[in-house]
Amino acid sequence: AYCAFDLLVHDGVSVMDRTYEERKALLFELLAPLKGKLVIVGYLPADASVWREIVLGAELEGVVAKEKSSLYLPGVVSNAWQKIKRPGWNKGRRWKS
Repeated sequence: AYCAFDLLVHDGVSVMDRTYEERKALLFELLAPLKGKLVIVGYLPADASVWREIVLGAELEGVVAKEKSSLYLPGVVSNAWQKIKRPGWNKGRRWKS
């Protein structure tokens, strides 16, 4: 499955200077005609139990938590985006027992 969660360029123009919330709205608008054919990742509450259920249920490596007001800054490590890895995940993509 292809999961769309952010948009960096719209109609050939960079939108990296817009907030994540604004970029997400553009993404929803752009992909609306494909609803049901793509997984369009919406917003999830900042609740660890929700993330745990999704990550464990879908056997994902983890999730990326982003502040809605954050900008996309290429090459910049920011506290506004946090990667939360599933316990037991390793780079070999095998689950530890």
